[in-house]
Amino acid sequence: MRLEAHGYAAEGHSLTLIGPLQSGAAAGEVELSSVPSPEWLATLNRINGREGETARVFDTALAAIDVPAAYAAVRRDGRIVSGAYAAAGDGWLCLEAVATDPDWRGRGLAAEAVSALMAWGSGQGARAAGLQVQAGNASAQALYRRLGIGRELYRYHYRKAP
Repeated sequence: MRLEAHGYAAEGHSLTLIGPLQSGAAAGEVELSSVPSPEWLATLNRINGREGETARVFDTALAAIDVPAAYAAVRRDGRIVSGAYAAAGDGWLCLEAVATDPDWRGRGLAAEAVSALMAWGSGQGARAAGLQVQAGNASAQALYRRLGIGRELYRYHYRKAP
């Protein structure tokens, strides 16, 4: 409450969700790679509005992952329109950066990408999955709950200086 008293506004309200890894989920036609391609990076950065230094930080962070990781891409009309990545370790699958081009949302493409990553994670020995999602993103939360990742572990937010 001290930060709030000094004018620091809350932002970035997020939930951490976990759940058992479901097996046998239909994954559709999803390309999986052990490294992110330049096209994958450019697409995910564009969809998420990252550019310049912010995009470089994201790209550099992915290059530093030192556990098994997979990068999912869903293509339509020859280009990546949805993607995500996951890292596996100690029986857990950490799902990250789930994104779909705005023109392609609402067609189940993110579910295809996440399902493919869950199948991959199962092969890596993962038994449970977890992720963070924006608290206001009801459609993403519904997707994750349909895929079995529905138990809220905790909430958090950031504070921005006035």
